[in-house]
Amino acid sequence: MEQTSEDKTNDNLSRPLPHDFYTLHQLIIDRKSKFSKRLVQIADFLLSTPSYTIAFGKITEIAQAAEVQPSALVRFAKNLGYSGFSELQSIYRDHASRFWPDYSERIDNINHQDLSNEVANQKKLLNNFIESSHQSLNILEHNINYKHLDKMVDMLADAETICLIGTERVYSIVMYMTYIFRRAGIKCEYADDAGGLARNQIELLGKKDAILTISYTPYASKTLDLVFFAKELGIPIAAITDSSFSPLVHKANIWLEITEANYSGFRSLTATFAVVSMLAIAINTKRKK
Repeated sequence: MEQTSEDKTNDNLSRPLPHDFYTLHQLIIDRKSKFSKRLVQIADFLLSTPSYTIAFGKITEIAQAAEVQPSALVRFAKNLGYSGFSELQSIYRDHASRFWPDYSERIDNINHQDLSNEVANQKKLLNNFIESSHQSLNILEHNINYKHLDKMVDMLADAETICLIGTERVYSIVMYMTYIFRRAGIKCEYADDAGGLARNQIELLGKKDAILTISYTPYASKTLDLVFFAKELGIPIAAITDSSFSPLVHKANIWLEITEANYSGFRSLTATFAVVSMLAIAINTKRKK
């Protein structure tokens, strides 16, 4: 009987197993095309879920969140060459323990405060949002891919015009980028689709120009439509997104992953604002050189 991808682990034994978070994610991405449907489902879950959720969850809880049986998680780990899921989970735990627990504990402490009046309730709410912003910046500090960031600066610095694309929850960021880029002397425009003319704006771009787009889960359909259209025209694309499985990744010449924490469903954008501010200064500096 022909072996399924779940049973084919021998090929993995001859290669060194990754024991750091980023190399593990790259291994999962590289091997995804060889996985069975069930293992692809687990791979998608692991790559799109915050590391602390995998690091500190019980295997039954993680399996339930991934909508698989715990035994499937074990098979997934063994398929990669690990002894079991606990060995794979230890990589997530080592990565997440550097910064996540402190902030989670702080938020838990805030949540357990005795709220006896309206002022205290407002303070608690504000503190939760402050801690969410702290988390976003701390994740950014530890996880930012500086090689990708440097390549993005180079690409955008070489562009004659930068066309900014971003809608819905990142609209405020794109508006801020338009402002700060222009203040830094960088020629840019926002494809705002006023009058339904966003595609026409993109059609007027040349291959010496570039697209800079931002989209986070759930990815805005209008943003994806414009980026895919720009890709067909051969315009260079730089993307800021939140997962290696973002639909923007396969369309972008260079992409940057930013994870924003959230509180009660309200996602912080603090890390993204920090990055786009840095981009404006770095592009300006690079062009002067």
